[in-house]
Amino acid sequence: MRAVVALVLPLIAGALLMKKPSKAQLKEQEARKAEREKKRTKWMTATVAKDWVKNTTANPSVPDQKGIFRPRMEIVPTLYEVAGSKNVEVFWQRPNSTKIKGIFFGATGCFHQGGDFFHQTDPVDQWEFEACKGSKMMRCQGLPENVWSFKYAMERGYVVMTITPQDKNSCWNHELDPKRADEAIKYVIQTEGLKKDIPLFATGASQGGYFMYDMQAKNVRNLQCIAPQCAEMKFKTGQEHLPTMVIWMPKDVNLTNPIRESIEYLKSKKVRVTERTPHAWKVHELLKNRGYDEDTVKRVQDRLQHAQGGFGHRPMTKGGHIIDHPGTDLWWTRALDKVPGLLDDTFVKDHSRMHHLMQVAYAEHEYTAEYTDHILDFCEGHEDKKAPLRFNRPSELIYASQEAIRCSPNCPPPKKPNDAVGLAFKAVR
Repeated sequence: MRAVVALVLPLIAGALLMKKPSKAQLKEQEARKAEREKKRTKWMTATVAKDWVKNTTANPSVPDQKGIFRPRMEIVPTLYEVAGSKNVEVFWQRPNSTKIKGIFFGATGCFHQGGDFFHQTDPVDQWEFEACKGSKMMRCQGLPENVWSFKYAMERGYVVMTITPQDKNSCWNHELDPKRADEAIKYVIQTEGLKKDIPLFATGASQGGYFMYDMQAKNVRNLQCIAPQCAEMKFKTGQEHLPTMVIWMPKDVNLTNPIRESIEYLKSKKVRVTERTPHAWKVHELLKNRGYDEDTVKRVQDRLQHAQGGFGHRPMTKGGHIIDHPGTDLWWTRALDKVPGLLDDTFVKDHSRMHHLMQVAYAEHEYTAEYTDHILDFCEGHEDKKAPLRFNRPSELIYASQEAIRCSPNCPPPKKPNDAVGLAFKAVR
């Protein structure tokens, strides 16, 4: 009994000593909660009237005082509900061109947003894309490969656009999102005053690559050509017909045989199909070619060369290629933590520009801008597999290893820490 009393008395005393929050404190707590909820749901509120389809008046982008067409974002009502909302977040940008050749559509993978394709603050003139603050992410992440693929497409005279997937884990709803994309495309065509039959070419990586096949299956308007990246066909309809450029990375060992089977199937259906296999980059060269300043590039190069890996060997070659999979990131995040030009980077996977670029440099399971010109050439009907890439990069095909062919799509975990196949297996998303 005494023991029970000894335990209970301190609890009673503590409860008596605890003060109930005052009315002012309660009011402040409720205000903070309401503000958080407002921010959380703001992106779900349409910025466009429900009857936008009936409004045939165009509102095309116009250049600002500097003569630049800036990106735009609207939240557009649709007929199709995903994750509790019938609205879809649409980003697009018109090129500085007198002749619009088509629309270039980009699709993210899971855990990503439409804002990945746009800088929130323009690195050249500091122009602020204010609409990013009203997006689902409440900011635009501006992941370099996504941003540069759109830049390259605009250089070629294409309107660029994307929508944000909002199903679980920000993944695509394979049944409904093609229909939502269709309405978003209609909205951009109508708003920009484009020809109703303007051609649409599309690319996307990982789950965004699978979405390319969904868009084809659902007959998304004006879609004439697709370029799935890091993605095999999940299912076959027998109606596949669009010219298809398959972009895949041989370090994605589990995708080796599914990709090969997809290509062979498309060929059997008489589809015009081609493939590209991106090569690894030297990290400092990739950063330089994606707009990082000279000082940042030099600091990154120096620190990575002196980084200590966790596998008993150098994590990078002397030339700058990554040896160990960058998904095991402690060695490089620790090395780059204090680089002045990277202080605004969180180094959080799926939300970090450096994570994104390290994956591209390693050439395994990531969206790449490198073949944007090839995609457009192929889709326009004048493919040249040997056409030079920007920055004199190699373009020849990389063939799958015999080990990957033997074990794909169920390659085993690593037998040793630096086993390339096992590391790739762990990293495939």
